Amino acid sequence: MVQQVGDAWHVTDTTGQTAKFDGVIVATSTWRAAEMLDEPNLAEALSKIEYASSAIVCSVHHLADIEHSLDAFGLVIPAIEQRRILAVSFASRKFQNRVPDGQVLLRTFVGGAMQPELLNKTDDQLKQIVSEELADIFGVRGAPLHTLVTRYDRAMPQYHLGHIERVERIESFAADLSGLELAGNAYKGVGIPDSVRSGESAAERILDA
Repeated sequence: MVQQVGDAWHVTDTTGQTAKFDGVIVATSTWRAAEMLDEPNLAEALSKIEYASSAIVCSVHHLADIEHSLDAFGLVIPAIEQRRILAVSFASRKFQNRVPDGQVLLRTFVGGAMQPELLNKTDDQLKQIVSEELADIFGVRGAPLHTLVTRYDRAMPQYHLGHIERVERIESFAADLSGLELAGNAYKGVGIPDSVRSGESAAERILDA
């Protein structure tokens, strides 16, 4: 719980212990921030931003087992293709020292706002879906050397029509709360650079205040 008491902010953690601060930056998902903040108007506005869930299946393969040259950083798949995956990132092409020479690390995205039903699948079922899609798209043969499934529940903010107005409403309520700042990927950009910029701006506003 995050609550303003006089000129200070009281933050109570999950163990029930409370600490007092001059300023607080809330950088969680907006639905989680809405649960934390003891500010009804702000909490209601934050809860209006919708989120989608996704899963990422990381798989390591021998390059010799893949027909495609993978001479890129990955691909995003448009809905018109009617695939069961959203995108594939060639992680070891983007970043060095992820896997030994002669191998490749692929990160395959499943679910999202368009196919939420796929998140009801078991991990083994998701692995099978990804295996079939990678085989069809890239000519991946055989079983991967390693596979890891990670699920992200309500982690992808959706910038629906009217999002700018929703954010402006959130900012108007937050502006009345001295010492409170909001940051994250739900407001003005979902990418890592956007999130970093959001956090830095929030910190600067706290320091300026």
